[in-house]
Amino acid sequence: MTTQFTDPAPPAGPQFADPAPPEAPGKRLFDGFGRYLLPDPDTGKERAWTRVTTLAKTLEDTYNLEQWGARMAVKGMAMRPDLVAMAATLNPNDDDDKKTLNRLAKDAKEAAGSSAGANMGTALHKLTERVDGGEKVDAGPMSRELDAYRATLAREGLKVRPDYLERIICVPELGVAGRLDKLLEVPGLPFQVADLKSQKSMDFGGLGIAVQQAIYAHAYAIWDPVAGRWEDPPELDQVLATIIWLPVGRGICELFDVDLCLGWEWAQLSARVRGIRKAKPVTRRESMVPVSAMSVVMPSPVSETISESGINGTNFPANAASQAEMVAPSTEGATVGGPSGTWRGPDHQVPEGTTPEMDPADPLDDELASIMSTISRFPRPWGAPSDPYEEDVRARALELWEEKMRRAATADELLALGRKAMSAYGGQLPDSLKALGRELRAKLTEHAPAA
Repeated sequence: MTTQFTDPAPPAGPQFADPAPPEAPGKRLFDGFGRYLLPDPDTGKERAWTRVTTLAKTLEDTYNLEQWGARMAVKGMAMRPDLVAMAATLNPNDDDDKKTLNRLAKDAKEAAGSSAGANMGTALHKLTERVDGGEKVDAGPMSRELDAYRATLAREGLKVRPDYLERIICVPELGVAGRLDKLLEVPGLPFQVADLKSQKSMDFGGLGIAVQQAIYAHAYAIWDPVAGRWEDPPELDQVLATIIWLPVGRGICELFDVDLCLGWEWAQLSARVRGIRKAKPVTRRESMVPVSAMSVVMPSPVSETISESGINGTNFPANAASQAEMVAPSTEGATVGGPSGTWRGPDHQVPEGTTPEMDPADPLDDELASIMSTISRFPRPWGAPSDPYEEDVRARALELWEEKMRRAATADELLALGRKAMSAYGGQLPDSLKALGRELRAKLTEHAPAA
């Protein structure tokens, strides 16, 4: 029988746990905004990465969670008269007092026990991690939960890979990095991303969970903390992930499937939404000349397109000229051009003079622009081909991109071309181009002249 809860909104902690790993001596792992500070796997330059968990919350409806937080703050204030007295002396419009009031609100929630569930969930998560690593543990009051956990994995024939516990991954096209929980060995399938959840109910937070697990399943690289470098991830199942639901105090364990196809679609949409939030479509008029919407620059973690019909990750310019404009990397402060009103963001920058431009006089470039324009008009431009014609067109496009990549004379030129292809493919580079890019980058780096 399912237990009914009168307060359905779970604390945010257990739902999107992304525990901070210990920092290496003398090396900061996070910046002042809590973002990972790790090198780019392609350029080797250190950069800030938005947390996967931050992106996963973008589309979530937080109304119930906010209401729960407000109730806990009110309850906590009633339990702590000292907090009430301090709050009465502060000005909510003063910048310094705002910080103090925020701290008092946090203290009030803590007094009401807002973090109790999160702490129990963290403890259970740590116990299962030690079990997955092969340790013998004394579970104490959580022995029922650990017994249920072991029995469920054994019954389903699932094994946890100890060497991939709590590993950091990155997805450059989304600008994110995060710590995946674990990988499962599934008979006859690639490794499957899995996450342990200890929240009271699985009726909430499914959208964010799907986004989170889909990003982990699309890992571009995985961090080796010992060597201090990125390595290629193992083959991962990008169709399904597993949620291991192990609620605290219940002594039960259940498995849930996560649709990663939907999750990946929503992850890309989340990145676009975060970019849109940075846009400033309303600007002060400096003269009587109307400001054109075409002059607005829209920062974004991924290259994206906004056409006349609205925001749509699969809606790309319909002609070859604007298609070429879309895939060209932008520089900071660049304005937007092209008859389709294509927006370009400043994030995907390449060294000056290394951008491989589309040359209308080059038959290969002309054919490629035409083919990508054709693909953009398919019913599902970046999904699976629906008929043999679409399959042939897509195959030819891959051949042309591969030929262009093989022409790259330097690693910088190859990197710029890879980002252009990634934009042309809606933000997700095909696996064959990823593999070719890594192979060519290794050769170009090996034969590059010494500085």
